Amino acid sequence: MKKKVEKSKNQKEKLESLCRLLHAEIKQNLVGTNNIDSNSMQAKADSTNATI
Repeated sequence: MKKKVEKSKNQKEKLESLCRLLHAEIKQNLVGTNNIDSNSMQAKADSTNATI
């Protein structure tokens, strides 16, 4: 019984760790995507202003 409790606790800790890593990766990808979008919008604005 004690081994089962310890095994469950270890599994819970591993899952929580994976969730934290996944959340961090998703957040990083979202920030990276927003930066790419901002940069491409700025480049379009710059090229439009240069042609005027």
